[in-house]
Amino acid sequence: MERGRKNENEGCKTMMPEKAKKAKFFFLAVYAVFGITLIYLFLFNTGLSIEEKFNEENGQKEIYVQNTTGRQINDITVKYREEEGEPKDLNMFASLAPKGEERIYTGAISANQATIIVQSPFHSTIEKLVVLRAKQEITLTMSFPSDILFGKSFAFSVEACNNTATEKQVKIAENHEKGFFSEPNKTDTITLKAVECKQIDYSLIPIQKGGTTIYFNLNTENNVDQFQQAITVQ
Repeated sequence: MERGRKNENEGCKTMMPEKAKKAKFFFLAVYAVFGITLIYLFLFNTGLSIEEKFNEENGQKEIYVQNTTGRQINDITVKYREEEGEPKDLNMFASLAPKGEERIYTGAISANQATIIVQSPFHSTIEKLVVLRAKQEITLTMSFPSDILFGKSFAFSVEACNNTATEKQVKIAENHEKGFFSEPNKTDTITLKAVECKQIDYSLIPIQKGGTTIYFNLNTENNVDQFQQAITVQ
């Protein structure tokens, strides 16, 4: 009797390690599948894209984040990086509908180009270098007084700068509302050497009170730009 119980106990001891071994392999297999799933989600599950569009109405480039899948994607974070700097927060979207898109507003970015970074949990991070605006060959800086009085002459100026490595000929046409000032419109043509700036001085006498806008049409060989300054005559 005792010998039988002893053999039974030994049999149980032999079976226990086998069961533990099978359970161990089972959990290892579960962990392996879970790990492979995570790796797939983080490395291969994109689902998001950065798209550039041109708005013909306002002549500006617009940037969008798109959901390329047939399911909703949640918690989308958009950041940007200028040159080699650290990423900075730009936009956040709680969710993006299947095949949907949201515009990324880039007004906070001062650089002409930046790397847009889009992230979402369980999706691979996507990055894209985007040219936000072309570097202007000629820039115009305007300087106006804070107080402009009816019937009294006031002086103002504009500074034109050549941002290229070649000489440029620039025509600057100043235009103002007819009958608001006593002087006619004025046009100047200047030559700017490479990386040179020149100032043009103006003076006008207001013969009306209220608000008006002064325009500066800047013409170069390859481009036409318009700058404007709103003023109030007291």
